[in-house]
Amino acid sequence: LRCQRGRGGTITKAHLWTYSSPCAEGVFFDFAIDWGHEHVLEMLGPNFRGYLVGDGYAGYETIAGKLPGVIEAGCWAHALRKFRDASKEAPAEAAAMLAAIGELFAIERDADQRKLDAEQRRALRAEQSAPTLELIYVLARNQRMAMSESSGYFKALEYISNQRSKLVRFLEDGRVPIHNNDSEHAVRPVAVGRKNWLFAGSERGGRAAAIAYTLIRSCKLAGVDPFDYLR
Repeated sequence: LRCQRGRGGTITKAHLWTYSSPCAEGVFFDFAIDWGHEHVLEMLGPNFRGYLVGDGYAGYETIAGKLPGVIEAGCWAHALRKFRDASKEAPAEAAAMLAAIGELFAIERDADQRKLDAEQRRALRAEQSAPTLELIYVLARNQRMAMSESSGYFKALEYISNQRSKLVRFLEDGRVPIHNNDSEHAVRPVAVGRKNWLFAGSERGGRAAAIAYTLIRSCKLAGVDPFDYLR
């Protein structure tokens, strides 16, 4: 979002943090003037207990260090995207890696179709996802040896290597998603708005936009007509 700070102030780039949970039908947008991790820290609160699924942003690790109840988990959708983006550099290697990561998503789709509960999903992951993860990391180790360190493909391999402890965290609890796509999908209208109406106006306007986005998106997720609800 772009907004104006004070009367006649400069136009600045502001942000909307997006929070969602597989355990709730809804999403929450929080307006912030900058990208500091402190906003998430304040939102979660000192007594928060749970998994924080993200894209590898360094601030999440800081949050997990400050809040003992937070367990950081990684996002396989971001990993997948990095390999897709670098696939032209190493098409054969990328095809093998994308197929292996795709198997993780196939296991999740199977769990969704069978409507498994959290414990059943955890058991399925232990049986099928854990061996797939081992395969992915063996493949990554072998591919790294043949790649230039300056290549985008090597950086994709480095990403899943550095994020490994977080990317395997979903094995611990069937409620933890393997990606943060729900938040990504929720924030798409914001990207559309950034192109179409450009400005939130002021910081107050940014906060109002966050409330509106929260209500409208949550209505849609709950199957409620947003216009009827707001009226």
